[in-house]
Amino acid sequence: MSKHVSILKLPKSPKDVKAGTKCSVAGWGTTNPEIQNPSDTLREVTLTVIARKQCQKYYNYDPFITKDMLCAGDVKARKDSCQGDSGGPLICNASKFRKRYEYRGIVSAGDGCAKPKKPGIYTCLSEKFLKWISKITKVRTHK
Repeated sequence: MSKHVSILKLPKSPKDVKAGTKCSVAGWGTTNPEIQNPSDTLREVTLTVIARKQCQKYYNYDPFITKDMLCAGDVKARKDSCQGDSGGPLICNASKFRKRYEYRGIVSAGDGCAKPKKPGIYTCLSEKFLKWISKITKVRTHK
């Protein structure tokens, strides 16, 4: 590890990520959904977590957003994860007072890329998944 590279921590607690939280996504996905070629460079974008109820309305309950999912996007609909980013991390700052980043979600789905009122859908690293990770890795993931 180095000054610029470190291990991304799992959440200390399975608490939900609050709506309005700023998080980042990184990936090699396409920058143009019409072309669908992967990016030549690793890209990062900052997105805002959106309340599940609001996300449900945006998607007209299809898909139904469960407690194991979360939505994040850009209100101006200019930024998003896209095809080729799936499986990548949603990284959020876990502290208001200092930089302590945690792996909070996994790029999962969406309706196209950067569409108005169609935020990205992420698998949330909820208690269910943290327990599974702990079981598989034999490493305690949370309190």
